[in-house]
Amino acid sequence: MNYRRIGRWAAGIGAVAVAGAGLYWLKERATEKPDFITVEEDGLFSVRRYPPILVARTVQPGGRDRALGQGFGVLAGYIFAEHREGDEIPMTAPVLAERRVGQGWTVSFVMPKIYTRDTLPTADPGVEIAMIPARRVAVVGFAGKVDDAILAAKADELAAWIARRGLQPDGEVVHAFFNAPFIPAPARHNEIWQPLAD
Repeated sequence: MNYRRIGRWAAGIGAVAVAGAGLYWLKERATEKPDFITVEEDGLFSVRRYPPILVARTVQPGGRDRALGQGFGVLAGYIFAEHREGDEIPMTAPVLAERRVGQGWTVSFVMPKIYTRDTLPTADPGVEIAMIPARRVAVVGFAGKVDDAILAAKADELAAWIARRGLQPDGEVVHAFFNAPFIPAPARHNEIWQPLAD
């Protein structure tokens, strides 16, 4: 067995994989994201003001991980025109997930700014087109792969930061995921959003 040749082959495959991931990461950096104004910044924490955000959303039962996976599939079917006529809708970031007490999770895709409610294709069954109203949100950003424990810990950190500043939460915490699952964990960007009372 020619171990040197196998080693060169494996190294070549690895280099192609890394290059492909790098190109996709660069493409993701250029992905459209909602506009916002930074009101305050403190390390990983900030307060932002968002204008109204048009989203396609679906409510899925079960735990966060299962609901997010199912919701992503439903919404991807809508934007990629798998069950409808018309053009595909460009993917944006982030994917938003919000717990609905007793009903599972709401999973939302932000719609590109070129669309309005009237110009979006008709929603698939199980998909709702909605407008998130303008709001002020406190945010903590962090890198890496997420699980329920990490998300809960980051939400607690954000809640403590909000309390220290005398701000008032208003509504449920939102998880914001900016990257595809195959992006290496250290390169992934995630955020916790806590809407604030005005």
